[in-house]
Amino acid sequence: MKPAARLLPAAVLMGSVLLCPAQAQGIKAINKNLGYLVQKDPITDVNTSYVILLEVNDLDGNTGLRLRCDDDGKPNVWGSFAGKNEIVPPDPDGTDHHLWPDVIVRLGNDAPFTVPDKDLYSITDDSRSIGFDGTSFDRIVTGLLAGKRVVLRFTGDHLRQPLTYTFSAQGFGSAWQAVKACR
Repeated sequence: MKPAARLLPAAVLMGSVLLCPAQAQGIKAINKNLGYLVQKDPITDVNTSYVILLEVNDLDGNTGLRLRCDDDGKPNVWGSFAGKNEIVPPDPDGTDHHLWPDVIVRLGNDAPFTVPDKDLYSITDDSRSIGFDGTSFDRIVTGLLAGKRVVLRFTGDHLRQPLTYTFSAQGFGSAWQAVKACR
């Protein structure tokens, strides 16, 4: 397959919720649910690459995880989830005291764990997105590198029902290596 031919399917795969059109053009697709972008800030040389995993049951590509190597141009590994359903209710009083959903993660057949609030944060005012870092991020990356699927479940009083999303680990090791493990 010609290199240019690999970019078009990747742009379609990576969905509008996760990318702006300019970013989608550089995505390298590993499979229908996984892609990555290798890039570096031209002034600071900070690795600004990322890996995108699309939810296996979302045929429109509107639900996914992005594992990022930088945070606003500074070296910092973190992840973000974006989906088509509200998971974080709007901040009722404008004080940035979010009512976080409970985020439960299962890696393969391992026992599930709950992401602590200290590892969660908001992504602007988007109620369909949530960021995570710290030990929870590290556990997810370690699980993906071990070939374990990731299942996320969001629960909370503000949700009508629990929301569960599954991400395949197939090809993740290659993508993580391509972004130099965010180093």
